[in-house]
Amino acid sequence: MQSARDHGLSWPVAWAAFTAHAQRVLPDQPGPVTVLGIDEIRRGRPRWAWDETTGSWQTTVDRWHVGFVDLSGGQGLLGQVEGRTSTAVTAWLGERTQAWRDGAAFVAIDMCTIFKSAVRAALPQARLVVDHLYIVQLANAAVTEVRRRVTVQVRGRRGRKGNREWELRNRLTRSAARMHASQLDPMVDDLMALPKRIGDPILAAWNAKEDLLDLLALARPHPDRTVVADRLFRFYDRCADSGLPELERLASTVQTWWPEILAFLHTGITNAGSEGTNRVIKTVARDAYGFRNPENQRLRTRCATTRRSRGPQPRLTSKSPFRSGNGTARRKTTGTATALVEGPRGSVVETASCQGSAAGRRRDDDPQAKLLPALGERRFESRPRGGRTCESATLCPIPPQSRLCVPPCLCPRKIRAS
Repeated sequence: MQSARDHGLSWPVAWAAFTAHAQRVLPDQPGPVTVLGIDEIRRGRPRWAWDETTGSWQTTVDRWHVGFVDLSGGQGLLGQVEGRTSTAVTAWLGERTQAWRDGAAFVAIDMCTIFKSAVRAALPQARLVVDHLYIVQLANAAVTEVRRRVTVQVRGRRGRKGNREWELRNRLTRSAARMHASQLDPMVDDLMALPKRIGDPILAAWNAKEDLLDLLALARPHPDRTVVADRLFRFYDRCADSGLPELERLASTVQTWWPEILAFLHTGITNAGSEGTNRVIKTVARDAYGFRNPENQRLRTRCATTRRSRGPQPRLTSKSPFRSGNGTARRKTTGTATALVEGPRGSVVETASCQGSAAGRRRDDDPQAKLLPALGERRFESRPRGGRTCESATLCPIPPQSRLCVPPCLCPRKIRAS
């Protein structure tokens, strides 16, 4: 939208220029991927429609979208499908070539059985990896559930200020390896000073959580299998001895996903790239004040996530060449409205011409068109902000320092002012 304002173009013309530019720099099909990341993101609200055949409401717009990210290269967002279902994920993977599917050696996911079944069906040779972020979240959630449950059972209400277990709620979810002794030792002493019905369960849950973190910390040094087995047994043994249902559920979840967790310990692969891409998706949507068309949002996100890997490839910019830094702008057009893209070292190169702009259209039957400069290969030297000289300064009422001033060959006010 800002690019359209700066160059005096309508938004459809500016978006058509961006689409043409994106289609030129983005590949039609994703390249080979060694490590694939899959994660979901929420987009808007769901919509339903009444189905007369089944006599029930059917979802027409799903609020969840699943994205596929290249974690081993610089391709960024490879694609996105609507709906967090195994069918949608399998369909997208099935559209890729057999060579592409055979090249995917690892797939990083969260602890979602939908993604697990879809990858097993479409990429049977790939090794699933679970990011330790989600395991740590489950462990912290178990500690919080234990603290809340015992507080309600003993005190008959929720925790509040003055209850030491409630005041330690944030410190209990921190890793002991990142805490100073001046914080760790007083916390343990305070838990032991609480009534046994409150302090003992919370301390047992906290110790189990720390045992699990010690196990996940082995992903970096790649230890021997005996060290992994010893720490895993210590975690299982503590959960079993505690008798807490929250820890038993946590141990059962770890046992179910242990092959994928072990793959993380061996490879150290995380799904951080997918989480970062989700942040870019939200940032792009926020900057654009929302998207009605999800395809347009995906196109913008793909351009944003592949900008670094594309290197000095031209990219769209909203800066006018007359208000940018040192550089040169080239204009090559014949009766069309064009889009300015930023090239290497701050230069501005005009590409992706689009028809339909009154500001950039030349009418041969208009006698006033003589005032327009000859179109063709022209150069405009960019000067510091507010420091250029307009060729039509004597005819145009807008001062050259104004942000409304546009290049002479795109200036419709030059004709009107005469």
